[in-house]
Amino acid sequence: MKVGIISDIHSNIDALNAVLEEFDKNSVEKIICLGDVIGIGPYSEQAVKRLMEVDEKIIGFVLGNHEGYLLNGIPKHRHNREDAEEIPLEEVKLHSWNHKQLSNESFQYIRKKKVEEIIEVDGKRIYLSHYAMDKDGKYKSFYRYGTGEELKSIYNGIETDAYLYGHTHTQHIVKHENKLYINPGSVGCPKNTDKACSVILDIDEGIIKASECNVEYDIDKVISDIKKISYPLNSMMIKVFYR
Repeated sequence: MKVGIISDIHSNIDALNAVLEEFDKNSVEKIICLGDVIGIGPYSEQAVKRLMEVDEKIIGFVLGNHEGYLLNGIPKHRHNREDAEEIPLEEVKLHSWNHKQLSNESFQYIRKKKVEEIIEVDGKRIYLSHYAMDKDGKYKSFYRYGTGEELKSIYNGIETDAYLYGHTHTQHIVKHENKLYINPGSVGCPKNTDKACSVILDIDEGIIKASECNVEYDIDKVISDIKKISYPLNSMMIKVFYR
């Protein structure tokens, strides 16, 4: 069975469509989403609705921190960590604008999702979260390119065959002690990649193989859309997450 893994779509409907089309070309049967469907980009409603259209294929869907801002309120500090930088007012305005783009139908769809999940695919147990969390639900230390030992340490106590996460926007696949640790990268934030990033799992006869699935699309068109819509901090979003 082929399973497509996506994360960090961040309201980029063009990138999401490009990845889903590539999944179809590669005969992907099922989809896993690791959160942050909304935020940063211009098209939160369209991105959520697109996932609703392929919902029958989705076998795992966990919430990211941006969905957390929607459901639980925008926190005082980034990533809900007391030692982290306080979120400035302009960024609060950006999150609020993004939330207002969502219909009640999309809100209810998101609201039903969990922050972590363990699923089984062809006899393999797979742990899903937007990033590794401590017992209080706060994100642990961030590893963009973590070693096997580092990744093992942040998932200590969770016994599965594979661990899927996102959040860092960094595509990273590590096999360590017969376990797979997979970050598919960001679908919607192409900074430093110029592509929509994802991963395809191929699970066959008890063996899991992971391969990168990175797709080119019209990034300049998305940037043009962002400028036309001109929502809060749009210029910074382009600089930080696009070019």
